[in-house]
Formats: sequence, C-alpha cells, structure tokens
Amino acid sequence: MTCRRAHGGSGQPSQIDMAFVRACLPRGVTRVAQRSVCSVTEDRPILLACLLNLSEARNVSKVEEVAAAAGCAGAAIVHVFRDHDYNRSVITLVGKKESLLGAVKGACSKAIELLDLREHIGHHARAGVVDLIPFHPLTEDDEELRDCAELAQKTARFLEDRGMHAFLYGAADPQGRSLVYRRKMLHWFQNGAPLSNAEHIRDLKLAGEWAEYGPPIGSTDCVSWQKLGIAGVGATPYVINFNVTLESADMKLGRAIAAQIRATAASGLEGVESMAFPHDGRVEIACNLRSTAPPPEVVFRRIEHEASMRGLQVVGEATIVGYSRKILLEKAHALITET
Repeated sequence: MTCRRAHGGSGQPSQIDMAFVRACLPRGVTRVAQRSVCSVTEDRPILLACLLNLSEARNVSKVEEVAAAAGCAGAAIVHVFRDHDYNRSVITLVGKKESLLGAVKGACSKAIELLDLREHIGHHARAGVVDLIPFHPLTEDDEELRDCAELAQKTARFLEDRGMHAFLYGAADPQGRSLVYRRKMLHWFQNGAPLSNAEHIRDLKLAGEWAEYGPPIGSTDCVSWQKLGIAGVGATPYVINFNVTLESADMKLGRAIAAQIRATAASGLEGVESMAFPHDGRVEIACNLRSTAPPPEVVFRRIEHEASMRGLQVVGEATIVGYSRKILLEKAHALITET
C-alpha cells in the first residue's frame, strides 16, 4: 500500500497562498510558515491542536482569508487541506492554550462574515459554515484533554455570541456523548437534510434536545440560522484522517464496507471510525484513526478485502489528511516563535 499526504482537493496540491496568509498578519507576528529562531529545549510549551472543518474549498480566496484570520492570534497554521468535490477545507492549527483559542475565534469570525450555507454545494454532509471544531491534546495527558474541553466550551459560547448555534461532544459535553451520536440527533448524515427541513430543526431546538448554544430559533433569526447553520464543537484524543477510494459509485456498497470496518462492528477494527461519501464520481471510505487503531496499511488491506468480497477494487493511493501526532508536534514547534 502507498499513501499520499493530502495537500489539496482531488489529489491536487493546495492552492492556499501562505505568503498571502503571512501578509495579513499584524506587524511582528511571524508564526505562519516561518521556523522559530528559538532553540529547541526540553522545556517546550504544551501545545494543543484544532482541525477546523470549513464548509468552503472552491473559493480559494475565502479559505485564505479564514486561514489568515486564524494566524493573527499566535498559533501555527500547520496545514490547509482543500477538497474541491466535497467543497470542504480542514485548517490544522496548533498553539498554546490561549493562542489556539484566539486563532479559532479569528477563523470562525471570518467564516461567519464570508460564508453562507445556503450557497454551499458539495458532496460532504455539513450543517454549518464552520461544520466541525475538534480540539485535540497532542499527548495522552488527561489534563490536556480537559484543557481542550474548556476551549471547546469557550468556543461554543463565542459562536453563540456571534449568532451561530453549536452543540458539544466528547470530553466537552457534560454527558460525554460522541460526535456520531450528536450528529445522528441532527440528521447530519443525510447530506444537508437539516437545512432542508427548518421546521424539524426548530422543533428540536425548542425541545432542547441538541443545540446547547445559540439564540432561540424563531422568526427573528430564521435567516441567521439558514446562513450559518450549526457547528459541532468538541474535545477528543487526536485522530488521523485516512481515506480510501473505491472503483464504484454505489453508495450502498460503500456504506456496507464502512459499517464492517468501524470499531462498533462485531468484526470491526479497534479505534476506527468510518463513513462513506460520494467523491469525484466514486465512493470514498473516510476513516478517523484513533491512537488505538491499527496502522493505516492494516486498515487499507481490510477495506481492500471488504471491497473484493463485493466485487470491487480500490483506486490509487490511500490519502492521509494532515500528519501523525508526532510529526504535527515537530512541525508546530518549528513554526511557532516563542514570546
């Protein structure tokens, strides 16, 4: 098995202009794509990560502006991934606790200003202009996971102040509910169904069943709701995004394969979460690999086996979006200028 490190949509290099992002930073801020002038010591600061999922990829200038807004707070923009077919970007941010919070707030503010979910077209399910805001510790330290939960809760309150709804998951949710569970409540897996059924969403909100944060949904904020949608904000251990494409457009078969490999299946792989999405005329099996998951090549072989059992083949290389936790830490320390 061979893997390619994803840099842009559909296998193409990302067109995010990092020079543009740097030019947007305030004078004296040098934390994007610039190596630290400080020596590396054992006293490195504790860094946390956020892989902010943005419901935009085709308008490159808007993605650049959101990334630039994130860079103003002192966190490192380690990676920007765009997928044209999904019309979705992932901005990987790493920083010290308060710097990371500032970066996420900056990115969310700019996304709320620039994006309109009513204009979105793409094959990836989504419910918000900023669809997902996961905070991750970069060690196994439980205290750092609690720090991430605190950042998630503060981010949700910030979104509420900006007129956007949000729900919590993982360690940030007082009930500890998973992202999958919360998304099922929202009907997120039906690819935009929440936005096509505003009455159902309103009823759920009034019943207090899912969105902990956000203004009451009613006639006065109906337009705001439709424009911005709802964001999932949470805290979980770090995951790797790992995607495999099938030589088929049959979503029924894709869902069957995804169901067989995920950890919740009787014969599933530990630490693996998986879904199937239409992508570039084929089906992509999108996986989250937790720290307990087997190596990516084992997951690939299992998908390959499940596909062959159904008369299908995998196409090309597997795609890893972003970096392993170790590499992400190394890159972040190189990018952040200590103050």
